[in-house]
Amino acid sequence: MRKRVSQKSGDLWQQVAQGDREQIKTKLPDLVLAETNSLVRHSTARVIAAIAGIEVPVGGWPQLLPYLHQTATSPQVAHREVGVYILYTVLETIVDGFQDQLPTFFKLFEQLLQDPESAEVRITSVRALGTIAQYIDGEDKDDIKSFQALLPGMIHVIAQTLDAGDEASARQLFDVFETLLILVRFTAASSSCHPLKHPAGNPSSQPPYTRTRPVPSPMWWEPQLRRRASCPRAERAELDYPVVSSTFVKSRAPF
Repeated sequence: MRKRVSQKSGDLWQQVAQGDREQIKTKLPDLVLAETNSLVRHSTARVIAAIAGIEVPVGGWPQLLPYLHQTATSPQVAHREVGVYILYTVLETIVDGFQDQLPTFFKLFEQLLQDPESAEVRITSVRALGTIAQYIDGEDKDDIKSFQALLPGMIHVIAQTLDAGDEASARQLFDVFETLLILVRFTAASSSCHPLKHPAGNPSSQPPYTRTRPVPSPMWWEPQLRRRASCPRAERAELDYPVVSSTFVKSRAPF
């Protein structure tokens, strides 16, 4: 269904009568909340994201974000899990249209990163923040500062995932941080005509990366993360910022 909605840039969806579209948009989120099978929930969430990708940019679904915020902060843990996953899939599709909502998202995910009952809520929040990071305006110091404040909480979620032995989720979260480090290295490389330099003077041996999404200014990332991205792997454990690898999370200070 998601592919059919997105087919031909949404033409098929727009051929549906306006009244029917409104009815679908009203009932679909509630159907997801009532669904008990996680695979069905996730598939339906993707359908909602596909519809949102068509409707939200033209102001056709103003009720969606308030609904997702309410659901993601519900007292019921199952509703929070569904709400944050739908929000994550929507952000993957149309985060560019939500630039003015970033402060609200930062406050919401600060809360969700500390969800006391659900590891799924915490993990999905990290994945959503990884998507948001790729679209932060490098000149917006407030958004940059807000995101930086969330980094320790994001890393703490990885540590919790590893402690729980959840390897599948840990791989997803490492992918998020790998993306962040790629962005750091690419923006640092693109800001200069010279190869990246390790603080000790050794050039980075890593290849350049292709820019596929809007990339923030190299000035907004934590200096320690930028330094780590350009250091040889063997020297990363000596950095002051928590080290993220495929097998462990190490920090000199408690989270």
